[in-house]
Amino acid sequence: AMKDDIILDGLSIIDSEQNEHGPEIFKDEQNQERFLVISPETLSIGKAELILNTVFSGENTLLDDAKINLRVPSKVDTSYIKWTKPEGIVTVRRQKDGGPVVPIVFSKPVISTSDSAFFMVADTDTVVMDIQWINPMEIAFLPPGGWQEKTQYKLMIFSNKLIPLEGKMLKDSISVVRINSEKKLGYGGLSGTIKKDGINPLLELRSLKKEPEIFRSSLNSNLQFEFKNIPEGPYHLMIIDDRDRNGDYSYGSAYPFRPSEWFYIHPDTFDVRANWDIDVGLIKMEEQ
Repeated sequence: AMKDDIILDGLSIIDSEQNEHGPEIFKDEQNQERFLVISPETLSIGKAELILNTVFSGENTLLDDAKINLRVPSKVDTSYIKWTKPEGIVTVRRQKDGGPVVPIVFSKPVISTSDSAFFMVADTDTVVMDIQWINPMEIAFLPPGGWQEKTQYKLMIFSNKLIPLEGKMLKDSISVVRINSEKKLGYGGLSGTIKKDGINPLLELRSLKKEPEIFRSSLNSNLQFEFKNIPEGPYHLMIIDDRDRNGDYSYGSAYPFRPSEWFYIHPDTFDVRANWDIDVGLIKMEEQ
């Protein structure tokens, strides 16, 4: 189930001279519980305080009236910025939408870039890239028109065209991110029937990847489920009793008391094959 976004409300910084600053806030896309806070003005050196009115997620308040003590150092940061992601060569397979997007993450915020900071080399063609920044530390890289299959890409980053918020730019004058685009991803289908047995079944397919993809299907009037256009590969199948009929798994709550929804994970692994629609027949739920 998707977690609700975490929202920070009423954030300010009081520096050592009691000046109040309203910083900019950026969410870390790699870790949704981390935030980058940038003050537009320089803070005076010494003790400072970060003040937060509320932190909430969906309808839940996670924190009220919080204060965090911090120290603004007098020493200027002179270390080089690095890119921390990706590590090594990235391998991608083109999806239906031309993606996936490859995140490139820097160790510190970049405040400005001039034109032609990024060049893309695809096999032998070189193009200047217009890069989409997600926040000052992360870019989302995708070639115009998406990945071509069986192609080697290089994203070249010119150090002198990027200005970090603090510290020095990338150590090498040109840094290279290498991406190999392999055979494009195939898509297939999976269908079957289940016995209803007093539940309102919702079926969930979850891929066995490090970052799983999730697909859901309800039953039609013939008690059949059908998944279409699913990326090829192995999946687990889960049957949920969707009592509140919201099309998602609902966790319980202590107050007001609400038990979490019943679910059953099928012991077998189901393989989706490219350009095939596989009918797995009747799915039986064994006693748990």
